[in-house]
Amino acid sequence: MTNEVSVTLDNLCNNASLKVKTRLKAIDKVIYGFKKKNVELTVPNVVNALKAIGVNISASSIYNKTVRGKSNPYRVLFDAWMNDLNKSKLSRNSQNLASVEFVSMTDSDYSSIGNDVVKFKVQMLFNELKSARHQINMLKQIHNLPIVTDTGSSLIFHKNEVSNEPIASQQENITKPKIECNQMYIKVLEQFLNGSNKLEYDKDGCLIAKTTIRKDDLLSDINFKDAIMAALNILLNKN
Repeated sequence: MTNEVSVTLDNLCNNASLKVKTRLKAIDKVIYGFKKKNVELTVPNVVNALKAIGVNISASSIYNKTVRGKSNPYRVLFDAWMNDLNKSKLSRNSQNLASVEFVSMTDSDYSSIGNDVVKFKVQMLFNELKSARHQINMLKQIHNLPIVTDTGSSLIFHKNEVSNEPIASQQENITKPKIECNQMYIKVLEQFLNGSNKLEYDKDGCLIAKTTIRKDDLLSDINFKDAIMAALNILLNKN
């Protein structure tokens, strides 16, 4: 979770009831998983993901900008994540790309939309349009990128596909991301070993159900399969 989203969540939870706070944390966890898995962030996707983990909330509860004259906390958190995802997309593009003609929407244009749902969708489309502008610029420059050859121990960069003259050679450094990934996997496995409201362990260490498990019920944290595979690979390599 980015610092900006984290601050937004903390501020919302400080002024929320226990029920709202629980829903906010569930929404945050779901959207964080979307970001890690590159799942499209839409209200229907969030509602369905929440339902899968036993949190029931309607789409309108997220769409509505205000509730009883006050800012809707679910919408505020959703918008914070949407802005974070858009910033992540834009940060991957070059700052020196050729400009593309782009007609912006003024505040008065946006304010003239009376329906909150339509206004929300227009805002999402507008953000996607801005992101597409940068992606188009990036594609215009893609032919200038070097050809990369992976030799196993190093990466060789070539000026173009008809020339074998390398312009740079460097050792691929994967230590830091690998450590961060392993730490995430360890946390996922630790949470699973602690059990949950649906699963526990008997005296023989066998995993058993604490309650009736329905189809599509979420039984583990995000990335649990990846964590198990990583742990298995480590054990196999040691042998």
